[in-house]
Amino acid sequence: DAESVAVRAPTGTRIRDVTIAEYFKDSHCAFVIDLQAADSEGETKPYYVLPVDVAVADEPLRPLLWVGDGPPRNIRVFNRARKYWMVTYLARVDDEDRPGGAEDRLVWGVIAWEEPQPTLKPLSTPEEFDQANCVVGLV
Repeated sequence: DAESVAVRAPTGTRIRDVTIAEYFKDSHCAFVIDLQAADSEGETKPYYVLPVDVAVADEPLRPLLWVGDGPPRNIRVFNRARKYWMVTYLARVDDEDRPGGAEDRLVWGVIAWEEPQPTLKPLSTPEEFDQANCVVGLV
């Protein structure tokens, strides 16, 4: 039986989550992948690839930069526009009032794929959230 493998984890890592969606048109999709190093305690870090061929992403995975708490994981596309994703993701956030000092939170964010180094940025204010909604055509 032949497998149809779209993307592979680099040696010494494991894929823990994958999101695939178009960023330009049907034939131009981004893969965002949570990778776990073999020696880590379960922590993952986000990577991405913008493959030439969506069926077989032969290009190496690149680290997805992020702003704020993290590392982000389980990134999901809420809506998108040309080369722009409005997303949700989970992030571990320090909380001094919580036993254990941290908790997972669902965070809104955006990724602008036209940037030389795409970066996941949180939507920290109502104005940023409204702006993202305008870009993806929800307002």
